[in-house]
Amino acid sequence: MRISTLIVVLATLVGSNPAAIAEPLSTEDSLFVTVTLVSLVVPIKCEGYENIDGGLLRLGDAVGVDAGRLVRAVVASFSAANGGEYDRDDLIPEVTRTLNQVAVQIPREGKSKPFCKKWGEMLVANHVARRK
Repeated sequence: MRISTLIVVLATLVGSNPAAIAEPLSTEDSLFVTVTLVSLVVPIKCEGYENIDGGLLRLGDAVGVDAGRLVRAVVASFSAANGGEYDRDDLIPEVTRTLNQVAVQIPREGKSKPFCKKWGEMLVANHVARRK
């Protein structure tokens, strides 16, 4: 790469939105993002589970993450991926990338029993969901 091209690229990055060059998620943030996505999917795919109001926020407080910000980012990314309405200001690129990696592990219709057992029990154990 020529030096002039490198300077243009660096200038573009410096002038970019800070979210576009965001730091990678911490391990705690990444795990919380995964749990948040799973909490959206389990009540839909798995019979007998419902989320507990405020459960994700309490979990976030307990593990030391900015739960409100991360939940908004997960919901915005999930909505964007599924053609829904979302606020672009809520998106965090690293959250979206994490969701894209996790989403491929979510089973398709009819093959969700092991997924439901594993993740449903994890949500219940962490007081994010309960059995109906």
